[in-house]
This record gives sequence, C-alpha cells and structure tokens, in this order.
Amino acid sequence: MKTVWAWGVMVCIMGFLGGQGIGAQEVRQEIQSLENDFREFKFDLVLKKGRFLLGEPYLTHQDSLLIYQYMLNAAYALGDTALARRIIDEIVTVFPDFQLDPRITSPKIIEFYNYYRKEKLRLQTDQGSGSFQEKESFSPPVVVSPLPVAVGALFPGSGHWLMGQKKRGLVFAGVSAVLLGSALYYTRETRIRENAYLFARQDFDRYYNQYNRAYRIRNALWIQYGIWSLFTMYDLYRSTAAAGAARPTPQAASSRSRIRLIPVSSGFQVGITWSF
Repeated sequence: MKTVWAWGVMVCIMGFLGGQGIGAQEVRQEIQSLENDFREFKFDLVLKKGRFLLGEPYLTHQDSLLIYQYMLNAAYALGDTALARRIIDEIVTVFPDFQLDPRITSPKIIEFYNYYRKEKLRLQTDQGSGSFQEKESFSPPVVVSPLPVAVGALFPGSGHWLMGQKKRGLVFAGVSAVLLGSALYYTRETRIRENAYLFARQDFDRYYNQYNRAYRIRNALWIQYGIWSLFTMYDLYRSTAAAGAARPTPQAASSRSRIRLIPVSSGFQVGITWSF
C-alpha cells in the first residue's frame, strides 16, 4: 500500500513538472512570435500579445523585461506616449534600476525612458522625504524630427504643416511663396537686364542703371528669403516645444504627436512615418 502511495506521489510530481516545462516552452515560443510581430511593425498586435503574456505564470524576470521593452517600443512607435509612460511606470515599479537594451531600442526611446524614469524616481524620493510638492505634469524634451526641419529650410512653412500646425504653416508658406516668387522673378529680370546692357549700342548708362537696380533687388530678396527661412526654423522649434509643454497629462489624454519614429529592432530596421 505504501509503495502504491509513493508511486502516486511521484507520478503527480512528474506530471506537475512536465506541465510546467511545456508551459514555459510555449511562453518562449510566444515571445519569439512577439519579436517577429515587432520586426514586421505590427505594433498594435505587439501591445495586445505582450499584455496577455505578462499574465503567464511561467515568465522569468528576463522574459518580462523583454516583453516590456517590445511593448514600450510599440507604444512609442504608434505615438502613444501616454501608454509608453504607463509601461515605464510598470517597469520602474518592479525593476527600478533596469536599463533598456540598445540592440532592440532606438536611442530616441532610450532618452525618453531615462528622462521619465529619472523624474519619476526623483518625485518618489521627494514624496518619501516629505519635501514633495504637487507640480504640473512634466513632458520629456521635445525633439523635432529632421524631416520637417529639412523641408522647412527649403520652403519655409512646409515644416509647420508636417508637424500638424496647418494654420501657421499656411501663413508662413504664403509669405515664403511671395518672397521666393519675387526672388526668382528678379533673378530672371537681372539676367535680362545684364544681357541688354552687354549688347547695348547706346544709352549705356540707362541700361546699366536698370541692370544694377534689378541686381540689387535680387540680392536683397534672396537675403530676405534666407533670413525668413532661419526664422521659420526657429519658430518651428519654439512652437513645437510650446505644444509639448502644453501636452495633456497621461491620465487626461493620449499624445497627439504627428511624428512617429519606428524604433531600431534587431537587424537595424529603421523607419519614419508621419500623419497629417
């Protein structure tokens, strides 16, 4: 009887361990599937699948952190910084000293994570020491994408449009169109007046004065256009920074970022998308 009871206990233990091994193996397969979805830019699916996997009982700390990293990258790529902050909150609560893996995370997201994590830990320290004062919600440093800056430098106003500031972009683009059109017109006019002066047979002073006047106006217009371009790039950064400072808190609303950066994944896949 004792022998039968002992064999029964051993069978139960082996069945439990066997079931645990199968569960852990399935979890690893699901994490691999999650990584594949991330590489294929299926960010919504990564968020749903990652949240489901975090509830599995067989996850190790390393597996949990890997899933959190993919979810953070996916949320940031979708422009949902409110969700990205909530994910960072979950990471910092359990693993306050954790650092993101640069092999699967872009430097932009690492900067976002480090800034938010540092501020959160500082606020927790202040609150614990009794010196905490309620402050307005903070936002990470605003970094303007190179694409709007480059396009805005060529045609001022277009950068504002790409960043979602359509009314401001129309005003700046209108002024830019007038300046650019005038500069091109007087560039052509200067060439015509120069040829007229060079091939003139009489009234040299009159032809020269006409050429010199067009030449001066052309130069002045191009200088004004260059100054205007620099001013619009400054205004683009200033207005974007102001919009970032006025961004709603994570509890009030989600981010309205117009620029979405697809983070670096294994294999150095990089992409940039934007919405209008």
